Amino acid sequence: NGSAYTSQSGAWYSGGADVAEYYPSRENLEGGEVVATDQTYQTDQSYGVIRSTQAYQKDLMGIVSTQPGFVAGAYTDNGYPIALSGRVPVKVSTESGPIEVGDYLTSSSTPGVAMKATKAGPTVGKALEGYSEQGTAKIMAFVNVSWYDPDALRDNLSDVSINLLNGLTFNSATSKLYSVSSSTSGAIT
Repeated sequence: NGSAYTSQSGAWYSGGADVAEYYPSRENLEGGEVVATDQTYQTDQSYGVIRSTQAYQKDLMGIVSTQPGFVAGAYTDNGYPIALSGRVPVKVSTESGPIEVGDYLTSSSTPGVAMKATKAGPTVGKALEGYSEQGTAKIMAFVNVSWYDPDALRDNLSDVSINLLNGLTFNSATSKLYSVSSSTSGAIT
């Protein structure tokens, strides 16, 4: 509801769970839509925003907030609070497959709608809820505009061997303990 208060300990509380910033738009945006930079609309201070229009759009900005906890920037008649971090509802589809809790979300080919990120590219956040139905819906997401590369994430280094310039080799083991060996003297303990 936009109310804010402080506790006796000095903590600050608000009704929302995200940090947003006002950005102008020529479009009539809705809460939960994924937005990108509108490079054709520039004010003195920043670019405007538009609905995302393509999958893995490189200039993603955030998600239109429905109830921001903190809003930076001056209010304008054509401005929208764009969630830059925190928890917000986001419009999603299963264009790239069912969404599970923890999946990275990126823009889809449907304007303003997110989908599960399945390849390297820009992301707008992580799913806090799953979705596996046809069509679009809103789920909760944690906004964190970033980059996701599923090929760069590893949970097992058992097959990694790094040859150093000084003739040493760094080997990982299945026990997640590591050893260093020299090409001339064998294992170094």
